[in-house]
Amino acid sequence: MMNFVQACVECKKNGGKYANDAGEVKKVTDWTKVKVDTPILTANINGGFNKRHFKSFESGWVSFYPVGTTSWSVGESGCVGMLRTDKCKLAEIEDVNDGE
Repeated sequence: MMNFVQACVECKKNGGKYANDAGEVKKVTDWTKVKVDTPILTANINGGFNKRHFKSFESGWVSFYPVGTTSWSVGESGCVGMLRTDKCKLAEIEDVNDGE
């Protein structure tokens, strides 16, 4: 089993990607460089993903705007969600265009 330090070394050697113990290649996101309102996907309890917009990253937690809101449209409530980084990923072009 690969520990955290080994995974980081592998990730740096392979341009931000590493293979987990099952041999699946995973891309590692540097959440500190993601811009506010970037489309992301967040894991849901049904095993799928929800479309959200990135708000911030702090101490291993990704904050995001819920239900299609952005920094511009969130309103006075300021409602945001938070998940650990292993439950979030950047949306790909096909994810963003899905359903349009």
